[in-house]
Amino acid sequence: MLRRFAVVVTPLAHLQARPNHQSELKSQRAAGEVLRVLDRRGTWFLVAGADRYPGWVRSWSVRTLSPHAARAWSRSATFCAWGRTVNVRRTPGGSVIAALPLGARLRPLGRHGRGRARGQVRVELASGERGFVDRRELGPAWPPAIRRAPAGVRAAALAQSLAGTTYLWGGTSSWGVDCSGLVQLAYAATGLVLPRDAQDQIQVARRLARSEAVRTGDLLFFGRGGGVSHVAIVTEPPGFVHAYGRVESASFRGGGVERPELAEICLGAYRVPNQEIWLGAAQP
Repeated sequence: MLRRFAVVVTPLAHLQARPNHQSELKSQRAAGEVLRVLDRRGTWFLVAGADRYPGWVRSWSVRTLSPHAARAWSRSATFCAWGRTVNVRRTPGGSVIAALPLGARLRPLGRHGRGRARGQVRVELASGERGFVDRRELGPAWPPAIRRAPAGVRAAALAQSLAGTTYLWGGTSSWGVDCSGLVQLAYAATGLVLPRDAQDQIQVARRLARSEAVRTGDLLFFGRGGGVSHVAIVTEPPGFVHAYGRVESASFRGGGVERPELAEICLGAYRVPNQEIWLGAAQP
């Protein structure tokens, strides 16, 4: 009997277009994320996350769960990795048992406050392994200046913190992202679940009227012939951050890396609704 849910147990699960490693990388899901299982072919599962975006993952990337177990993990995995790479160590200061990307989910087991263990939190991975993480590398942990700021401000700040991260087609992690993956990752850190692809992200955002001022966190979409081929997050207008060969701060002219060629294909500024966009595909 096919179990309906699974949790990612590797640092990243790669979602392929077809059940083979030669097919296109469509997306990625981080350790600890609960997925809905849609089908199985041999050692491959067809899965979808909270963004409803389907893809095939190898069975070694996930552990299947009953609805009850999936719900229990989702409720108890309240911490996430808060850094480009967060190491989980077997003992405080000991050997690394897992290196996790930003956003990977962890279950807290308790804090240690003496000697070498000072500031270390004992955690459990979705694989069942247990180890220690520096409390400063667990989140969400926004800087005080933006802790109560709108989601867009926090999303823009997080995207900027990933400056220099390599562009990866199909990437959605702090180890490699494409343009829409950066937008999804940045907003996910604020609790907002956006669609995976730019052409779907534009559908859930509201286009700004010419009389409305563009503000931090708004999205700029780009394309030709009615299609959408690129997306960026507004930082301090008129600047923006995007994945364009690498994650960079840019502008059309006059700030950061200048990208005047994008001005010619800009479709306008759009605002993400100031509420949770919950697509709910993977919720038990």
